[in-house]
Amino acid sequence: MDNSVALFTFDESMGKSLVHGFIEFENEQVYVVPVQTRENGLKTDNPLHIIYSSKGVANPTEEQIAEIEKIYSENTNRLGVTLPDAGKFPITSDLPSSYSPSSWATVYVLVATDYEFHELETNWVSSAQSYMNHAAYQYQRPDIGVFLNVAEYDDSKMHDLSNDARKTSDPFGLFREKFPAWYLDSKNADIAVYLGGNDKNAIEQGESFGYGRYPDDECRYTWSQMVADIYPPIIGLIYDGSLNARRYCVIHELGHIFDANHEDSQGTNKAYKWFENGIPKHTVMWSCYLGTTNTCEYSSPSYHGDSTHDNAGAIRAVKHNIASLV
Repeated sequence: MDNSVALFTFDESMGKSLVHGFIEFENEQVYVVPVQTRENGLKTDNPLHIIYSSKGVANPTEEQIAEIEKIYSENTNRLGVTLPDAGKFPITSDLPSSYSPSSWATVYVLVATDYEFHELETNWVSSAQSYMNHAAYQYQRPDIGVFLNVAEYDDSKMHDLSNDARKTSDPFGLFREKFPAWYLDSKNADIAVYLGGNDKNAIEQGESFGYGRYPDDECRYTWSQMVADIYPPIIGLIYDGSLNARRYCVIHELGHIFDANHEDSQGTNKAYKWFENGIPKHTVMWSCYLGTTNTCEYSSPSYHGDSTHDNAGAIRAVKHNIASLV
């Protein structure tokens, strides 16, 4: 069908049949998601799945959207971290001058998790593959040109991440400590994603350091919360840990590594908002999660955006620097 997308991940490992599915039509998304925990999933060859439509998902009202955005705008961190002046620690690259921003780049990602997410999912790897599948689909757009490949799905330090009190106070800092740059290098990973199974006791559901604002080794990490946000208890704040919320958060935080930014960026690397049939829509770098009004797109003149709302252009300009971190 015109204007449709289908992304599926099939997993037959461990003798289990798992399907992670996403079908997007012009005015509807359909999701297929395994819903059993690892413990219960191991008891059957055909773990339980649910299939649901975006038309059956509650979204915030206009008043709730305004409330949520006000709360986020008043918070210094929002969906990310407070950034110092850009250019303080510019990332440099030894790539030959023959490389142009329009040529393709290959970036390798290490995906890690903690014990909580490992046990929450029927198979955490197949869940992670589904999210990275969504991310890779965006990065392979012709106006971005990045092959996003997973170097390793790593649960070797899940107990280290889960047996530390910082798992709910500073999961991003904890991740950077437990997965130092030399460890990423040993895995041939340019960047690293932490799929966290705990709710941080603050407003953020994800964190990363923006491109060019910290030393190279600090800019290689992201943390994305894979469970519902219950802190703070704000009416209308609906980060629910659903498939849509998770993939939004993963792709959003990856964008920061590549210099994509929120709607209030001082440059042209801004998120974009538009309306379809009177319903607001937001590109993936919008600073707060607003249900299915958040898409997984990076803003671009070729998609949703314009010359002053061009996250894709920002990613395209720095992608070879990221690809050269290892």
